[in-house]
Amino acid sequence: MDTLDTEYELLEGKPSFLDKVGFWVARQRRAGRAPLFVGAGFAFLLLLLLLGSWKYSSSSIPKPDDRPTPEAHENSKQCIAQKVFGSSVKAESLWPVFQSDSAFAPRFAYVFYATQKEYLCNTLINFEQLRKENVAGEIALIYPSSWQDTEPEGSTGAIRRMLDKAREKYGVNLHPMEVWRTHRGDPTWSESLTKLHVFGLTDYARIIYLDSDGLALRNMDHLFLAPQAHIALPRAYWLDKDELASHIMVITPSDALLSRVKKWVDNIDKQGFDMELVNSLSASSALVLPHRGYAMLTGEFRNSNHSKYLAEDGPEAVWDPRAELSRSFYIHFSDWPLPKPWKPATKAQIEKVQPVCEPEEKEKCGNRKHWQSVYDLYHKLKDQVCID
Repeated sequence: MDTLDTEYELLEGKPSFLDKVGFWVARQRRAGRAPLFVGAGFAFLLLLLLLGSWKYSSSSIPKPDDRPTPEAHENSKQCIAQKVFGSSVKAESLWPVFQSDSAFAPRFAYVFYATQKEYLCNTLINFEQLRKENVAGEIALIYPSSWQDTEPEGSTGAIRRMLDKAREKYGVNLHPMEVWRTHRGDPTWSESLTKLHVFGLTDYARIIYLDSDGLALRNMDHLFLAPQAHIALPRAYWLDKDELASHIMVITPSDALLSRVKKWVDNIDKQGFDMELVNSLSASSALVLPHRGYAMLTGEFRNSNHSKYLAEDGPEAVWDPRAELSRSFYIHFSDWPLPKPWKPATKAQIEKVQPVCEPEEKEKCGNRKHWQSVYDLYHKLKDQVCID
């Protein structure tokens, strides 16, 4: 037995595939056959990587015309959901969707809402992003039913053309709804209650709701496999008080939920905004999503203290702007007093709020670089997909 065989036997436990490949390559090198066999070996490994697709595959989330089975989900080993929710995530997580006597395939959807032209543009940007990510979930849009009169089929206004583009290019399901308003607070948010219609979209078994003043960065299909809960959402980590955020939510819609929402909306002037309702609905039974990766604000790059954002990983967690942006699935534009990116901002306004570059960073300035990259991506996509 040569030295390599001895080392092979000394490996603790069962050798992995890569261990075996390493020993095989070493033997070929000793035999003088390294150039030929090493080249062939690396070509074979490359082929395996391409076929295996190390990028998360959304194939474990059923498309509308598929008929999934619990066994198919239980056997899947590529599910990011297990990394987020733990190894116990199984098909039963989708209760009551997956029942043995189910006569229909469940439908899943990413849902947005828009009540103004600028926000409709933002939804197109996110539709583009999600389609690039090849999401398996459907995409749906809540919009004012009044647009059916002001922007009828066949008209040529910007809103009508963007609605048509959403449906025809991105395959978006259009849901006209009554606009719900509040007269409290800033008029900017007066129509934000309209998003609450999402709780009644019972055509879908599960929904990932996203505010359109954010940017989808990666495929989030795995959130459809969240454990049983009417609503799952992250903490509003930037607040001192213990509240949940409503700019990203995973919802199991139902008539019962919508009934509670309508009662609340009827008394909205006494009770507050959409975030207050969401906290009221979820106070005792919500599943809390990790805010890190799902609820980042662009303003986080401007902070000098990142302890709130990193709190989930304890006091020894280190802030790395590049790593945090790379791991983010969705990011929300929030840089007050800088206006939202679809509104004009002066150079002076931008320079006043942009992340500070510390002297020791020199030209690197990671926080500013990655903060700016999010805005650059938004403006690039806006120029590509929106209609004036």
